[in-house]
Amino acid sequence: MLWILTYPLLAGTPVVFDGGSGAEVVSAVAARTGLPPSQLSAVSLDTLLQATPEVLGDAVMRRCARSSSSNEVVRTDLTRAEIAWAQADALNTMDHLDLAVARLGCLTEVVEPRVASRVFLLRGALLAQRGDTDAARNEFRTARFLDPAVAWRDDLPGEGRVVFEAPAPPEILASVRVLPSDNASGPWIDGVELDDELRVPEGLHLAQYSSVAGIQSAWLSVGGDTLLVLPGNFHRPVVQRMAVPEDQGAVEALLAAALPEMRAAYVAHGGGLWLITRDGHDTTTTEIDPLPPPEPEPEGRGRKKKKKEKGKTRRG
Repeated sequence: MLWILTYPLLAGTPVVFDGGSGAEVVSAVAARTGLPPSQLSAVSLDTLLQATPEVLGDAVMRRCARSSSSNEVVRTDLTRAEIAWAQADALNTMDHLDLAVARLGCLTEVVEPRVASRVFLLRGALLAQRGDTDAARNEFRTARFLDPAVAWRDDLPGEGRVVFEAPAPPEILASVRVLPSDNASGPWIDGVELDDELRVPEGLHLAQYSSVAGIQSAWLSVGGDTLLVLPGNFHRPVVQRMAVPEDQGAVEALLAAALPEMRAAYVAHGGGLWLITRDGHDTTTTEIDPLPPPEPEPEGRGRKKKKKEKGKTRRG
């Protein structure tokens, strides 16, 4: 399935709301903050919930860029690769393996880890035969992520066996978490269901998650602690969580995933207003108090005193 990600084209600072008129919400926020309405853009919660999954932290997601696939199709690609290898056709073997990797990233069902592991085992063997030891080592690592019990095959090139069986340094583990965490099924990393948190070695992993369209897949290059955000799996009420400081992190993550270019955004709900700002990985949430009413104008003066806006700030 081809993912085409579109973000709202915003003329000003986003104002996230759930229900009611966007124009009325912008007008109310403008009156409360003193900003002109032209510097604000209404963004409905529905728009955020339609955003594609995103990773926050030290990871890169490579989404499917072709038609959806199945385990049966991957098995067929692997079989063709093994036939080509038996015929000493290394070039055609790698072509079929490349296709299998692309289709693994487009699966619409939970991966068969052993089949996927064999794909990477054979890829690593061919790369080792070419003399590309570093690339071969990475392929073997992914093969083991998918199937820790994967064993060497005697019909593969001996150059690959040396790399495969060489002592490896201790793996650096990273934390992978998901929001929301109350999913009916999944997500899965390398075929293992992720509950609240999963610790995985840094490297290439297959991430899969449930959506309204079924199971979707993507390759995840993990370099450190990662948060997988699934906007479509959030359930109302969502923005209501802003009223509880301990729950604001979920809304902050949703906005960061759905509006990745956002540096600041307002969230309006139930008479409350919050400003969320981002600076790199740092997020700050400030509750905006209403502007104080204008002071009575003293007799004989045409100027009013101006008070500073007050607010409560939460840093995340």
